[in-house]
Parts: sequence; C-alpha cells; structure tokens
Amino acid sequence: MADDDFNEELDRMTKKMTGKDLGEWERIHGKGKRPKRRDEHTMPLFPELESAMPNHLARSSLFAPIRRGRRGMFDKVKLSSRDDVSIYFSGKQLDMADNDVYLELLRQAQGRLFGESVPVSRYAILKELGRPTGQAQYKWLHESIRRLTFAMVDIEATRYKAAFHLIDSFELDKETGEYVLRIHPEVRKLFARGEYGFINLERRRELSRRIDLAKWLQNYICSHRRGDQQRVTFAKLHKWTGSSSHLRDFRRYVTEAMKELERVGEVEAVEANDNTIAWCRSVDK
Repeated sequence: MADDDFNEELDRMTKKMTGKDLGEWERIHGKGKRPKRRDEHTMPLFPELESAMPNHLARSSLFAPIRRGRRGMFDKVKLSSRDDVSIYFSGKQLDMADNDVYLELLRQAQGRLFGESVPVSRYAILKELGRPTGQAQYKWLHESIRRLTFAMVDIEATRYKAAFHLIDSFELDKETGEYVLRIHPEVRKLFARGEYGFINLERRRELSRRIDLAKWLQNYICSHRRGDQQRVTFAKLHKWTGSSSHLRDFRRYVTEAMKELERVGEVEAVEANDNTIAWCRSVDK
C-alpha cells in the first residue's frame, strides 16, 4: 500500500476508533497517544491480533524450524533464500520461538519511529505469546531477546543493501520487569513499498501439529497475495527452511504442516504430488 493511500485510510480509521480501540492503542503506546501518519521512518500499523514479517526474511532460513538444543553459531554465513536476495547472518541460530518473540516486539513497536524507544512489560510479552509467567520463562525470554539483539543481518536485495541487528539495543528494569528496546532504523528498508505480510497470531496459536514448520510456512504463505494459487517444489522449501531432514521425510512433514494450516483457516485447496505442493491463501471474510 502506498504511503498516501495508507495515510488516508489511517485518517478514516482514527476517526472511527471506539473508546475500546483507543484504550487498546494507549495500552500499547501510552496514554494520550494516537496513531501517527506513516512515512518511511515509521513502523506500519497492523490489524488487530496480527503482526508483520518482511517478505525477504519470511522466505529465508533466518528463523528456522530446528529442533530444540540444536543451535549453531554463525559468522557471516549465507542463508538459504530465494534468488532475488542475498542474506548473510552472524549470531546464534534463531528458531521459530525467537520468531514469535520478534513478531510480538514488532507488534508492540507498530506506529512508532524505527529506532524509537519502545517500553514493554516482560509479563505482557509472555501472556501475548500464551506462555506461563515465572522465573524460568522470564529467563527464556531474556535469552531470546539477547539472541535477537546479537543477531546481525547483512542483506542485499534488488533495491537496497543494509546491515543491522534485529534489535538495536535493550534495557531491562529488574524491579518493574519492563524492557525498553529499539528496533534498528535500517529495518525500515525491509518494510518499504509494502514488502511484508501480516501474520495472524490467533491462527498461529491454534497450531497443534508440526508447529514449528507450520509457523515457517505461515510466514512464507503470508508473503504472497490472498486468493492466488501458489505452487512450489518440496526441494526449494527444503532449502529455504534450512531443513536437515531427508527430502522424502520432509515432503511428508510439509504436507502435514500445510494440512494443519488448512485446518486453522490460513490456506485452502491444498494439493501435493511427489515434487510440488500447491495451495491458495485464504481470503478473510
């Protein structure tokens, strides 16, 4: 969506906001705050209960459906991705749980300037993720935020080159349990020209089978338009996910994960053969 069109829609949306809507906005952004008109330096607004994922990251192995405890350490390693982008990564390998955290942090930063300080409660993050709250979970969350802050992405796409940490910096007040974090200003380039997809977090939480692979596929699916049939080879998905499974087993895993996404309403008309899988991204009613 172009910025002018977005800003016109934002003006209409703000005028129609109910007290409940404004209360939710103020809960995230602070009392008295109102949605800002968007330019290239401002994080876009997201639909309710959704976050957003830049297309190039969604179509790569940056966040990978790996098994627990199998993280590697990378030093400017080229990630698997489509041919229209080159992505190099330095840091500890990120999994789909880290992706969940990042999606929630982006949701908390919506409507703010990239690089602006974003206060967020660690208790609130865990509740939004559907996780229990306790010292073990606070420690897990802190380690995930540290990985996201240490993670360095060097990306070259058709229109731009950029290098940044996924989170620029963060602070934690141990007494209040509140983080103050900043999304790196260069991340704005990944959101330019509408090159991102909205991720339905309610559907994400409903997933109960092949969960991590289904989450990666949801990211990939949401980087495409609704209603259009998509078809891709299992071999390409195997590469882009960074999977270490045998391709024969991977075909079965992907088919099962796609059926799970069909069950929660993310896709429809799933078809698979020995080499490819096809689907249509559902059109929300």
